[in-house]
Amino acid sequence: MEEMQRKIDEARAAYRETLDDCDEVQDAAWAAYMDVFFQVSQFNKANGTKILPALR
Repeated sequence: MEEMQRKIDEARAAYRETLDDCDEVQDAAWAAYMDVFFQVSQFNKANGTKILPALR
């Protein structure tokens, strides 16, 4: 569970770092974030957990 929390937090942080970059970089980072978000959603469903991205 801690690994999934770390993954979603890292993906969100990576996206936030691209906010001043060009659209292609932002889109790639957003796609990577959504991929991890989907993995976490599936993990939550399978394990009855509530892992959410940390708000920063």
